[in-house]
Amino acid sequence: MPKISVIIPVYNVEKYLSRCLDSVTNQTLKDIEIICINDGSTDKSLTILKKYASKDKRIEIIDLKENVGAGEVKNKGLKIVKGQYLGFVDSDDYIDLDFYEKLYQKAIETGADIVKTELITVETDGTKKKNNLNNFIKEKSKFYFSYEYTSAIYKSSVIFDNKIIFPTELIVGEDVVFLHKTVLKAKIIEVINNTNYYYVRRLNSLNTQTYDKERMISAIKTIEYMAKNYDKSYETDITRNQYLSEYYSNMLSLIEYTINKTYEKELKLECVKKFIELYNKCKLSKEIDNIFENNYPEIFDIIKKNNIEKLLEIIMKYRNFQNFSLIEQLRKNVKKDMKNA
Repeated sequence: MPKISVIIPVYNVEKYLSRCLDSVTNQTLKDIEIICINDGSTDKSLTILKKYASKDKRIEIIDLKENVGAGEVKNKGLKIVKGQYLGFVDSDDYIDLDFYEKLYQKAIETGADIVKTELITVETDGTKKKNNLNNFIKEKSKFYFSYEYTSAIYKSSVIFDNKIIFPTELIVGEDVVFLHKTVLKAKIIEVINNTNYYYVRRLNSLNTQTYDKERMISAIKTIEYMAKNYDKSYETDITRNQYLSEYYSNMLSLIEYTINKTYEKELKLECVKKFIELYNKCKLSKEIDNIFENNYPEIFDIIKKNNIEKLLEIIMKYRNFQNFSLIEQLRKNVKKDMKNA
């Protein structure tokens, strides 16, 4: 059994793939298997994969003749992994050479179900920015681990025993759903800060594009998946306070992100509708009312009154598409508007 299985989805990344593979094949932890799934690439990605596989027996290639999408590709990798732990590397990203050694050492020392390290964003101009998500996970709650899924390793038994897979019908957000399901089931999550995953922004990647209607619908479905995950977990695995405190922080962050991904008012409106719909469907509405009213009093009345147009009007009025925070904008700028909601 390998210590770690690394799943690498590959689609038209010939410019970046060698750097990615170099960082994985040259890991100081040698006992790993490397599963590369070519998702119907039309460039030279498959040729590059075969070149590396001819020199490294740890590399296994799954060659899909047609593009099936990110969720299905990663599920195909999950079906054949043999490692004690598993991880993911996007084929345009790269990792420090001691990345998996450091993560695995911590996992063995602590018996953790998940070990996460730092993620550094490499912007399109080459500048690097370290994110602060680890601090929130360590100091506040494991539920802050709602993205950056590639910066961690996961105990394979947690994934397989709970039948966790990536949803295949989502164009965007399949990783968020996978991660939330896994975090909800993980009993021990450890955080380290001495090795890095490098997330590379590309001008033509999904994360740098604005969303069309199809992608917006997918993002909204992601939010619905998360709501279902929390509802089920509240019944079985997590405490009442965890449910109440984390449910809306995650819902809000996804709503804000999705609103930011489009300039079209009608698509923004769909996001606002979904947020209010999820709020009103919540099984613990009375308790959440109290918490939400105390934490976000400026928008509580708008949500309770289903005043979708008013909430959207405020969002549009105070929008800043490059640096937008719904909660902060509302708290700082629109108290006077609340009186007329």
